[in-house]
Amino acid sequence: MKALALVSKGKLKIINKKTPSIKEAHGAILAPILVTPCTSDVSTIFHGGKKIKNLVMGHECIARVEKIGRSVKKIKNGDIVLVGSISPNWDDKNVNVSRPHAGSHFSGHQLGNKIDGCFAEKFYLPHLEKNVVKINKNSNFLSILMCADMMPTAYTGIKALELKKDDTLCIYGIGAVGLCAILIAKSMGIKNIYAIGGRSHNINLAKLYGARVIDYKKCKTKLPKNLDKRSNSTNSKVVNEILKLTKGVGVDKVLICGGPASTISEACDIVKYGTGKIVNLAGFNEDKIYIPKFSIGKGMAGKEIKFLLSDGGSDILKKAISLSKNMPLDDLVTYYDLDESANIEDRLAAIYDSIMIMKEKPDGIIKIAIPINY
Repeated sequence: MKALALVSKGKLKIINKKTPSIKEAHGAILAPILVTPCTSDVSTIFHGGKKIKNLVMGHECIARVEKIGRSVKKIKNGDIVLVGSISPNWDDKNVNVSRPHAGSHFSGHQLGNKIDGCFAEKFYLPHLEKNVVKINKNSNFLSILMCADMMPTAYTGIKALELKKDDTLCIYGIGAVGLCAILIAKSMGIKNIYAIGGRSHNINLAKLYGARVIDYKKCKTKLPKNLDKRSNSTNSKVVNEILKLTKGVGVDKVLICGGPASTISEACDIVKYGTGKIVNLAGFNEDKIYIPKFSIGKGMAGKEIKFLLSDGGSDILKKAISLSKNMPLDDLVTYYDLDESANIEDRLAAIYDSIMIMKEKPDGIIKIAIPINY
């Protein structure tokens, strides 16, 4: 079969690969119907460590079940399913303690990382019934595709923040995850949301969804005169603006969905003393992360930081789909319109093009959906 594989660091190629077979009774062979590249694919390709030889990329898709293992009972051949980007190892005794990291770090991020992913004619998925959700063939596929990774990741972060209705929330990064986080927070009744971004299309959507946006490219705010200069460890104009808007107190909660590693420092600067919480969902390519001593009160500021990978499994996929029913997730997706005569190599080439677009992050593009076995 044909597949889009990582043949060396920074190099993708369409290759011939052996068609997968069922390895465990709980597994299945799937044929992707609609896929979307992720910024974490870009990170794996260009910044990641050593991977298995000719690793097939891709972890976000809607797929058709082609062949099931003998212990699979609730899902049948021909069913259409949403595949979770985090597919936990349900055999591990610690899976209910940490689904994304049961047994070993990033164990739940299997597709396109530990095992071949979905950018191929077919792929294998272990623990089928616990890692997918069956969907109706007449569903809005573009919207549901955002529930494979973007919505579960955003929900994981929002849930960890333990938001209260009167909380002030700041969201760094308004790509797909950040925009989903705004929608989820608003659905919970959170009124005071600041969002940090720089691309005009994303900014317009964030405003539309109810956030007050600070454009980091245009912000020129100076640090309030009554504050110690050490309050802003990175000299960020965004930090100055948040501290000005909150009268120097800072926000209750910070959710980091994108940006460089210095965003951690900024989050420490703007979150409240005593009760402030920071949740990071972003993957950083820098080697070091700096925690500013002044803003954490020399280690005694009462501020919490969590570094999270999305939860995984069918339960969070169901939750994401349920939350998304009245959300305009179509706004986040550009459909890669291929001619019906396009063959598998044409479709894999479209995925390659889309990954390069995701790498450059042009304004107007957030996520791209590519049809495979339509």
